[in-house]
Amino acid sequence: MIIKALIPFSSSYRDDKSSLEQRAKIILGGFSLLERTLITLSKVNKIQGSYVFTSDSDLKDSISKSTDFNFLYRDKYLDKPDTTIEQIIESFIEKVDVDIIVMINTRKPFLKPETINECIHKVSKGKFDSAFIASKKRKLSWFQGKPLNFDIKKDTPHLKSLDPVLFEDSTLYVFQKVNFIKSRKRIGKNPFIKELGHFENFEVDRDDDRKIAELIVNSGLDKEIT
Repeated sequence: MIIKALIPFSSSYRDDKSSLEQRAKIILGGFSLLERTLITLSKVNKIQGSYVFTSDSDLKDSISKSTDFNFLYRDKYLDKPDTTIEQIIESFIEKVDVDIIVMINTRKPFLKPETINECIHKVSKGKFDSAFIASKKRKLSWFQGKPLNFDIKKDTPHLKSLDPVLFEDSTLYVFQKVNFIKSRKRIGKNPFIKELGHFENFEVDRDDDRKIAELIVNSGLDKEIT
């Protein structure tokens, strides 16, 4: 079974106007977010190759020569604002021989190799058809201006009585190529959902996130990652 990692990168992509530009190139403790992700992937023994899938030919020169990765050029049409992740995955599997795809974005600098390995294990053993990471919050939640997990007409409930809301983190997905070809979805009907704690779930999106991440790195709390 061939297991490979896909890191999609577009130099023009931003989650919204407040997001940092070219986030993957941001340096934390001497390593860019992209390099930190590649280092983490290199510690997952089951992965047989990590591919940075991008049309940015200059990106390769910004990565340390000692970092283990494959540079895979993608067509510039995949950088368009309306491009879907499904289109990117389809292009990737046309170019790379793979059975299980580990798709990862670079926004979580403290994601642990053990988490990635666990997700791969769950899918490769066949008990689950896919895996992804998520965070669970037991909070009074609203969606489109309406209460999501409580009744506003009743007394305010204690937090412990609320149904928690699970948030898909859009950072790590593990799925089989054959299932993606059938459904064109990276999450199947029977996914394994790995819930992350606050530290591992920390995400760099805006400039204040970057400053907090620098404090974490300077404190030495991330030594197990690098």
